[in-house]
Amino acid sequence: MNLKRLIAIATIGILLAGVVLWLYSFSNVEATTPLPAAIQSGTGDKSTSSTPPARNGSKKPSCKLWCELLGEQTVGQYVKGLYGAANGGDKQAAYNIYRAETICAMVPRVQQNIKEMSLANDPGVFASYQATVNDIKSVCADFNGSERERHEYLLIAVRGGVPKAATSFAFEPPEGVDNFHTERIDPNDPRVIQWKKDAIGYLTQAASQGDTGSIGMLSGFYANGQMAQQNLQLALTYTIALAKLRNDDLNSQYINELTGKLTPDQVNTATAAANQLVSSCCTKQ
Repeated sequence: MNLKRLIAIATIGILLAGVVLWLYSFSNVEATTPLPAAIQSGTGDKSTSSTPPARNGSKKPSCKLWCELLGEQTVGQYVKGLYGAANGGDKQAAYNIYRAETICAMVPRVQQNIKEMSLANDPGVFASYQATVNDIKSVCADFNGSERERHEYLLIAVRGGVPKAATSFAFEPPEGVDNFHTERIDPNDPRVIQWKKDAIGYLTQAASQGDTGSIGMLSGFYANGQMAQQNLQLALTYTIALAKLRNDDLNSQYINELTGKLTPDQVNTATAAANQLVSSCCTKQ
């Protein structure tokens, strides 16, 4: 197998792995308090229950990445069962609609990236990946929602304080900005500047509730300066807090590397802030 073909396989494998991580990052969300206002988007069941209806005997599509969320339902069936609850004030239902609709939103993006990464010009190389795309299309066949609706439900959830929605928001640049080619995002675009500011705010709020995903993302963002101005003291704060919440090693190589780049006073301040976060926020996750 030549080098170009190996590069193509590795690249598209990384792409699909990213899709898997994105979809699985939506798992294990907690229930939250009701919305102060409802979004009148979409139609469907007016029930206030957020439990999706059973499928009506139609053929079950192949279920891979989305099984935990949808069970035996299609995306159309799943979101129809949640519209009433989400529009009636259930922020968790709003977030679950966003999660389900994101499955369908991935299809054109993954297809485009498969096309762009087909360096080997060998249809057989990407057969398994295209099969996954086809499975996603089958579970989305009865869904006709819009990108705007998907973003609106995410905003309801994140503004309402659903912790996992904060990490999702950090993956979702503003409407019209390419979120699958991060190198194309213009950091000087006012929409991008506001999105980054909002993302850090939502992540900080979720971190204060002990959401380990948000704490981990803040650790990385402050370390690499991608979403916020680089601040190694804050990076150390969130890294120590995450280690404490997960009962990880506080003498890890990464923590030692961060510590080595700070003054003793900065390390003491970061450690104290991490201890305060852990003691004030939460039960260990």
